[in-house]
Amino acid sequence: MLLNYLKIALRNLRREKLYSLLNILGLSLGLAVTLGILLYIQDELNVNQFHSKKDRIHRVVTTATNGHIWSVPPYPAAPVLKTDIPDILQSTRLFVFDDILVKYGEKVRREVNFGFADNDLFGIFDFPLIAGDSLTVLNNPQHIVISQEIAADYFGEEDPMGKALTVMVNGTEVLFTIGGVLGEIPSNSMYRFNFIVSFESADKMGYNFDGWASYGAPTFVLLQEETSPKVVNKKIEHFITQYSPRDSATLHLEPFANMHLYTLDGSTGPIVYIYMFGAIGLLVLLLACINFMNLSTARAMNRAKEIGIRKVVGAQRRQLIFQFFGESLLMTVLATFLALCWIQLILPGFNELTGKQMSWQVLIGSYGGYLLAVVAVTAILAGSYPAMMLSGMRPIGVLKGPFKSSKGSRNLRQLLVITQFALSVTLIICTLIIQDQFHFIQHKNLGFDREHVVYMDIVGDSKKHYQTIKEQLSSIPQIQYISSTSTLPTRIYSYGGVPRYQGDDPEFNVNFLFSMVDYDYLKTFGMEVAVGRDFSREFSTDSSLNLLLNETAVKLLKLENPVGRTINWWGNDWQVIGVVKDFHNANMEEEIKPLVLVVSQEWVSQICIRLAPGDPASALAAIQETWEETMGNIPFDYHFLDDTYDEMYIREKRVAAIFSYFAYLAIFVSCLGLFGLATFGVFQRGKEIGVRKVLGANASDIVKLLAKDFTRPVVIGVVLAIPIAYLLAKEWLATYAYQVEISPWRFILAVALTIGFAMLTISFQSTRAALTNPAEVLKDE
Repeated sequence: MLLNYLKIALRNLRREKLYSLLNILGLSLGLAVTLGILLYIQDELNVNQFHSKKDRIHRVVTTATNGHIWSVPPYPAAPVLKTDIPDILQSTRLFVFDDILVKYGEKVRREVNFGFADNDLFGIFDFPLIAGDSLTVLNNPQHIVISQEIAADYFGEEDPMGKALTVMVNGTEVLFTIGGVLGEIPSNSMYRFNFIVSFESADKMGYNFDGWASYGAPTFVLLQEETSPKVVNKKIEHFITQYSPRDSATLHLEPFANMHLYTLDGSTGPIVYIYMFGAIGLLVLLLACINFMNLSTARAMNRAKEIGIRKVVGAQRRQLIFQFFGESLLMTVLATFLALCWIQLILPGFNELTGKQMSWQVLIGSYGGYLLAVVAVTAILAGSYPAMMLSGMRPIGVLKGPFKSSKGSRNLRQLLVITQFALSVTLIICTLIIQDQFHFIQHKNLGFDREHVVYMDIVGDSKKHYQTIKEQLSSIPQIQYISSTSTLPTRIYSYGGVPRYQGDDPEFNVNFLFSMVDYDYLKTFGMEVAVGRDFSREFSTDSSLNLLLNETAVKLLKLENPVGRTINWWGNDWQVIGVVKDFHNANMEEEIKPLVLVVSQEWVSQICIRLAPGDPASALAAIQETWEETMGNIPFDYHFLDDTYDEMYIREKRVAAIFSYFAYLAIFVSCLGLFGLATFGVFQRGKEIGVRKVLGANASDIVKLLAKDFTRPVVIGVVLAIPIAYLLAKEWLATYAYQVEISPWRFILAVALTIGFAMLTISFQSTRAALTNPAEVLKDE
């Protein structure tokens, strides 16, 4: 019986090659998209999941009285929480630098992923330590842990344990002994390290991580078994106030397992894109399944007599249902093999686009069960209606004369076409609006000029030689301004406490951002002063007692005449000399935050240079030559500020690109089905077309006649898509504090593209039919 069903299925595939090809191609594209997105979603959901104690690990986050949440508590919180709260078994801070100088012998290299951590790091997280004692390796402030890759780079085949490395930081050289070697960290880890040292090493490296008013190190705790986070949250809520009475910010725990996919308030984040991509995968697969159902029901009359005869000779309905589901399964299996070929072909590009390292082999290995589930669901979804409809035909109705599809069947096909194009147009409109938002982010006036600004990270002895290098660089004609800063204006993340002034609201408790800068900072970044003046070397107090506020800070402090006012900040009295016009000091998803600028070279991290427009290559060559003459063995490395800004929005760029590919693929799949229906419609009405041409109908009349049946459902689908797409786009844009206006032209463009592709598809077949010689179709009559 099964062999007979297989023979019938294969015979039908060979007999109707065009429809079989369209079905298999459409299903394969839908499956390829779905399986590719499945790989992406699984990779995202597995981030950080390799830690065995992940359900007991929590990040400690801070909430200000105004409701703003930031991802770090005060620096001393980690060890004190472990000591004071019995429910907390272990705690660690985890602070990672992106750029630092490491010296071995006479060789000096710039290195990234240099981390500070407490000794509990390896007790909380499962970072593999292949050499050294995980319980004590960070107890010794003289020890350094290096990655296996770094060990191979520096020492080759030699055993690195016990060897010495020198870290050059803040103008000093600190000698460390290698006390441990990290194995390969899984690719789905948010944290990667090349070097780790103890937080107790910070002092001798020139860092001060002791103040309760300073926030900066992500902090993680491991709870005792069976301990409820809610219980711990009540105990630590007012923990900061116990050690810093003037600071009323509160602490709470965030599950580590949620860290990658959710924002600090647990509402949005990358999880939104998981839902979006998952919906796209199902949508494209649904479009392919609709094609299958449409073509299968349209071909019903070709198989009507076969079904009628099978029923007359005794075939039961369940046997026919089984047969049609079997045919659907066969086509789905063939489509799946083709889909795997598509994935193998496009996955390298998809990995490059998403920044991941996914492998298609896992679909037939680790995720084999998911693959089988997708195949089964697709076969059932695609074959359900055809199986039920075809198997329900009455023999007497199909054997007594020519069989015509019922009005209900035609209405169903039109409904499916409406659904296809409604979904496709919705996806295209959303794609265009995502692209608009990305363009808006790239071109919005940020309040500073990021073009023609190059910066070098201050590492090793750079800070000690800063004034010298600045004077030397000033002689280069292509350089307009030089300054320095502790954090780039694109993303200022350092919080410095709550400013106070006489007569302020005692309940006011907003933690302000701060950045330490050099003179000419505003000029270097093209910022403007709204009120007052800029920092100037003509005023000696500008380097110790004066500060600038941004407009948001002035509004929050409710200072009507801010210039000349005295602000108590960091325990000292400062005078406000000016107000900087607001600039975007955070991601576009966040509102501009209150900011304090002070002149200081103590914490500067970047030398920033504004180049004159023209030839940046010659300017960079001159800068490099001056750097190497002045800085000795410190390697020269530079970055453009506009590139750094673009990297902040790499996620949006990837989402816009992925949506674009999937949107046009959805239209292609929809038009593929429409092409099949139009082809079949022309075949059904071949004799009618021949008669009409004999009676005098011209080609344009025939095209209009055939196109009318398919144009109506396409137009209805397009109209239905508009409000749906608007609501979805509005919901997504709400995640940004600064967003583009939804343009009606995007809807017009999406509608025009869709109808244009649909009409091109319909017209191709209609024109072929209209140009056919009527004698060819009427010769047997």
